[in-house]
Amino acid sequence: MKVKIMNNKAEWMKIIAVGLIMLMIPVLSGCSNENQQLEGPEQVDLTAETSRQIEAFGKVTAPEAVSLSLKIPARIKKILVQEGQEVSAGQVLMELDFSDHRQRTSEIEGEMAVIRAEMEASSRSLSQETIRLNQDLEYEETRLEQALKEKERHQTLHRAGAIPMETLEEVEKRVEEQQKQVQDLVTAMELKEDAYQLNVYRERIRELEARKQRLLNQMDMSDLNNNELINSFEKAVVTDISKTAGDGIEAGERIGKLLRLDHLEVEADVLEEFIRDVHIGTTVTFIPVADRSRTYHGRVTFIAGTATLRNSETVVPIRVSIDDADEFLKPEFNMDLYIDVST
Repeated sequence: MKVKIMNNKAEWMKIIAVGLIMLMIPVLSGCSNENQQLEGPEQVDLTAETSRQIEAFGKVTAPEAVSLSLKIPARIKKILVQEGQEVSAGQVLMELDFSDHRQRTSEIEGEMAVIRAEMEASSRSLSQETIRLNQDLEYEETRLEQALKEKERHQTLHRAGAIPMETLEEVEKRVEEQQKQVQDLVTAMELKEDAYQLNVYRERIRELEARKQRLLNQMDMSDLNNNELINSFEKAVVTDISKTAGDGIEAGERIGKLLRLDHLEVEADVLEEFIRDVHIGTTVTFIPVADRSRTYHGRVTFIAGTATLRNSETVVPIRVSIDDADEFLKPEFNMDLYIDVST
């Protein structure tokens, strides 16, 4: 019996201890909260600027597309490129036949030779003074032709910054003096009665020379090398080829198009509710759909002055430069845009 009593007392002591602990938990918790409140509220800088991004979708474009055409009629002998092919500087695109054009040039040269022969025959009956004037005029006209070429060369050097304006002005002054000297001799020849027929010949020759020069100028194109049409850009893509071998080409008719790869940009649409946060110079990050592991960067260079409706949404077109373009990017690649704006 004594052992059972002793056990009952021990159990009551455990119950009382547990009760005291439960009573003290709220008191300790309250003290802890009071200590935390004394530290004051967390300070938040409401004036700090945070940034966000506007998402858009766009395509890579080649804004400096160049049409392929000729100043003179020709015929295509062979096309050496395919639609969509990348070409480098100097690469031959087509072989052309300019037989008709060269035939017209030869005909003009033949007519000039006949007139010169007739002029030489008629000069035998001229007075010595008229013969001397004619010889002086031919000599001074040759000098004028050389002076005009020299002037053109100096103009090119001046545009390139190789010579000062003063040097160019000196050459231009010499050309003016030579032109006056030629004109004075022409006037003196016109006053000679026995030189009438000679003057007629000379005028006809000048007309033919002008026609011949126009034909030669039509062949003077940066993308023509003799009978070959070449790519004159560092790197480009051939598109829109509208002719085949054997086809004739009229002057000014478009043969195809070159997309320059040395200057690419992205065209995209921004939803109208976000356009207020987009400005010229705003930075943009691109991720190409073709390889999402690649990242490119650029800036907004153009914002359209009007909105447009696309796929039932009102958008504003923009253009963005690509500052770190590489050979991977191609025209018409789809791009995800992330436009940086501040809030």
